[in-house]
Amino acid sequence: MPSVYKCIVCRANLNPDKEINCDECKLYVHTTCSNLSDIELQCLKSKDRSITYQCTKCKCQRKEIRDLVEIITQLKSEIESLKKRGANTNDEINAEEIIQETFERQRRSCNLIIYNIEE
Repeated sequence: MPSVYKCIVCRANLNPDKEINCDECKLYVHTTCSNLSDIELQCLKSKDRSITYQCTKCKCQRKEIRDLVEIITQLKSEIESLKKRGANTNDEINAEEIIQETFERQRRSCNLIIYNIEE
């Protein structure tokens, strides 16, 4: 690893023996800046590890994504309920329009239409 890499937490140069990389963004962090215990660090450095490490930035982004997914889910359910209410409203409006149209036709049923006469 080139020595130009810096810790994403403290911005100091990295020492290859005392660093870990984020499994999400692949950037490096000092082991002391990671706030991990010695046991957690040993697990992360093992060849067949079963845990992953995420830096603070990636954890925050992941939480933001979960929050956004939750908001989108809520919005979808609100849209569906509005669609259902809108369909019911349209049915009521259509029924009202039909009744009004029927009354209007009955009222005009005896009207006389005369053509070619000036008003």
